[in-house]
Amino acid sequence: MTIIYLDQNAASNLALAQAGSQWEAIRSFLADAFSMQRIVCPMPGETLVESAPCDRATRLAIEDFFQSVSGGTTFRSFWEILADKTLAMVRRDHDAVAFSTMRRGWGARDEIAFLTEQSHADTRERMKRRIQGYTFPSGAADMPAEEIFRSGSLGRCGMFWRDLEKFVATPTTRASRYEVPWLMADLIANGLTVPEGRQLGEAVRFHKWEAIFVNFLRSVAW
Repeated sequence: MTIIYLDQNAASNLALAQAGSQWEAIRSFLADAFSMQRIVCPMPGETLVESAPCDRATRLAIEDFFQSVSGGTTFRSFWEILADKTLAMVRRDHDAVAFSTMRRGWGARDEIAFLTEQSHADTRERMKRRIQGYTFPSGAADMPAEEIFRSGSLGRCGMFWRDLEKFVATPTTRASRYEVPWLMADLIANGLTVPEGRQLGEAVRFHKWEAIFVNFLRSVAW
């Protein structure tokens, strides 16, 4: 089965396709192929955020479209995948899957859509302030792409390595006290042990953690 990722532009055009249009033909092809188990188009998590400002009818149309081409299958978020991939480095039997399922009904929840829209707007405003307040290091304009990647990756790896060192020293440390609280909270919730924390620290130190595919792509995008 081929997995197809549809961004918001494609999903909206397909969900709202006019009769006789090229988009309607594509939608019919995808739905038929899914029914024959040839393809699946999981709904990206970003669709919930990007559909939040739409009116209810549009949200319902997008939800119905994805139901017809995925049966409720969704892509898990980067954060969830990375947390599982991280734990799988020290637990051979730990599942690290990229997909999940979602119950129907999100398109009709006006209040949730409003809160999601507001939360996303607040996040974008915080990111805007961070970007505006950021000072590029001297010589950054002349740095090759590989050096920029290494510099950014080193900072992220350093934060996680220090968190693991803190965990190993004091496993009862609250998640909010870590530099990467969301990741540490997930690992701790999954019963991370001190020996596993040490192993992960070594994986970070020897560049194995940054080589996790989703982590590598995130670092490139960062």
